Amino acid sequence: MALVPGGATCTIAARRRGRQGHRRTGAGTSRLIGGGPSQGNLPPIAAFDSLQRSAGAGSSQTVPVNLRESETSVRPSVKRLAYVLLLFVLWFVLSGHAEPYMLALGLASVGISVVLAARMRLLDEEGLPFSLLPRLGRYLAWLVRMIAASNVAVARIIVNPVLLISPTRLSVKSGARSDLGRVCFANSITLTPGTVTLGIDGDTLHVHALTEAAARELAGGEMDRRVVQLEGRP
Repeated sequence: MALVPGGATCTIAARRRGRQGHRRTGAGTSRLIGGGPSQGNLPPIAAFDSLQRSAGAGSSQTVPVNLRESETSVRPSVKRLAYVLLLFVLWFVLSGHAEPYMLALGLASVGISVVLAARMRLLDEEGLPFSLLPRLGRYLAWLVRMIAASNVAVARIIVNPVLLISPTRLSVKSGARSDLGRVCFANSITLTPGTVTLGIDGDTLHVHALTEAAARELAGGEMDRRVVQLEGRP
């Protein structure tokens, strides 16, 4: 009977030592997870954020910078003034009034409209693309020549007693980097007689051509290359 209390005492002492060792092990584990003694007192969320910062400290991230866009950026005040002038010219052409009182009212209405549009953040780069202006003249000159040549080709088909047409549908990849460039490409195709843009799917344009010759010329990529140059890319 005397061995039972002694054995029980030994068992209780062993259990106490085990709990103390478990507490010490748990404390050491929590310090390790916290990131070291300097972060052991931080809350779990703060310790996790600190680990994220320390893990990302050695990594680097390269952010691409478009130098051409930064070089051609225009101040908002200049853009608003350009909008006012263009809209006022449009108002004058459509109204036909040259009286000073009517001109003042037209200018005031245009100014208020531009201010409201600016407050609503509707004056973006696509509305008045200043970056395209330095190269727009050369592109328009080339497009006018293409339209004139296509007009002659379509006129020859019409006046010919034998209707020499071969309707063709094709898909053309656009190398334009912006939605504005792809829209310019699509509109240029439609403005050229004999070809019509049916739709745009990402950077792919679906086109209907009146003849196989017109389809081959479009698939050659000359117009797409001109649009890419219009955007400022070599």
